[in-house]
Amino acid sequence: MRGLFIVSLFAAVAACTSYSPNLPPDPFVCGDSDPKCPDGFACVQSGSQMLCMSTGGGGHGDGGGTFMCADDSQLEGTTRNDTTATAFVTGLAPTGGRMNITFDGAAICPATDVDDYAITLDTTQNIEVIIEYDSDGAALQGSILTSGGTVIVNATAQGTDTIRAYLPNGAAQTYYASVFGPGTGENNYKITINVTNPGS
Repeated sequence: MRGLFIVSLFAAVAACTSYSPNLPPDPFVCGDSDPKCPDGFACVQSGSQMLCMSTGGGGHGDGGGTFMCADDSQLEGTTRNDTTATAFVTGLAPTGGRMNITFDGAAICPATDVDDYAITLDTTQNIEVIIEYDSDGAALQGSILTSGGTVIVNATAQGTDTIRAYLPNGAAQTYYASVFGPGTGENNYKITINVTNPGS
């Protein structure tokens, strides 16, 4: 019995050794103390668990590919935010309220995913949308859309892995910030939406 216990313990330790050079790309539970993950892995929250995920694009994304997508289910919601009709409502209140908001840990995943964010202006103001995406994923794109879903302005590159769309003097109505990819790759991103007064 004692021999069986030692063999079982050895097998368990061997299976949990997070510093093995032959680690699979699949996520595994983070350690309790630093470093929580070995080199090449990051400790990321996935649902109710903290998992070590490959930072080299070796994990499994939501789209079934090899890119490790962030869990943005809170932004996606049950109806998802793939269209203007189901867009995530940012809650910006430009007149006398919050004029900027940032969402980190969002993802375009699968590659055909589109994320839309609703911005409602109650007076004439400017809208700025800044999207920062991971360097190891697909180059993302973005636009600001009218209330009817028509593109007003497309985002342009602002250095490496950052794009920006700017709408001056937007009328009092609902607009949408739209984030999407080339349709052939996935990526994680952070989006910042700023509302400013004309002339600022």
